[in-house]
Amino acid sequence: MAPQEWHPIALDNVGLLAGVGVLGSLGQLAMTRAYGKGSTLVSAALSYSGIVFANTLGILIWDEVLSAVAWLGIVLIILAGIIAIRLQSGAPKDAAPQITND
Repeated sequence: MAPQEWHPIALDNVGLLAGVGVLGSLGQLAMTRAYGKGSTLVSAALSYSGIVFANTLGILIWDEVLSAVAWLGIVLIILAGIIAIRLQSGAPKDAAPQITND
């Protein structure tokens, strides 16, 4: 799947490439903080919502047509998030406090 022909990065694309790098780094830092501060189960379940949002943008912006398997995957992701949140709210609280590195 790699392109057969490589092209150098043009100077007018450096800003876009830098923006992707900065926003990607900020997103990763936010995700790491979410796992550290919040519930790991809920953070993991909600991180999969990015797949749902990416497919929604694909439908709205690029008129993509999703297959039945893709729709099934979206439904399973949403259900897993709901189940994880419900299980987390019903779980007993630990007596020992959590240690954080703040």
